[in-house]
Amino acid sequence: MIMSVDRKTISFVAVLAALYAVLTLVLSPVSYGPLQFRFADILQPFVLKGKKFVLAIALGTFLANLNSPFGVLDFGLMPLVSLLAGFVAYRINKINCFNSYTPYVAMCVFAAIIACGVGWILNFSAHMPFVWGFFEVFITVAVINMLGIGFINKIVKILKNRGIVLEN
Repeated sequence: MIMSVDRKTISFVAVLAALYAVLTLVLSPVSYGPLQFRFADILQPFVLKGKKFVLAIALGTFLANLNSPFGVLDFGLMPLVSLLAGFVAYRINKINCFNSYTPYVAMCVFAAIIACGVGWILNFSAHMPFVWGFFEVFITVAVINMLGIGFINKIVKILKNRGIVLEN
């Protein structure tokens, strides 16, 4: 399947990736480490709107993690984990098997996949028990993603009213 991409989409993907990275970097004291809270994760529900946004979030993760104290493990592995999580969440949302709860289920699965990746990195690099790292990251990412679903839906609606359609 060939996906046609216009300049507006490319621009929006670039801005989304940059915004994710900048929000993470500006709030870096709480964005990295064993106890982390990434406010930029509020943008992650964009993955539900299309495959191109999965790439934007993964690219933003790569850029943000260049500053990580965990080095190549973080900026090398986590963008791939983000791609996997994003595509899985996108597919769950597309299947729509949980009716109005589908976006929330999809983003909880997204959070669980991200938490597995971060939990492994924290276990390997900081010798934190995997379970502790997993649950700490899962809870913060899931909560921010739940808030993000409504936020992203409002942004998509505003953009649609201005003639910019983002969804597939």
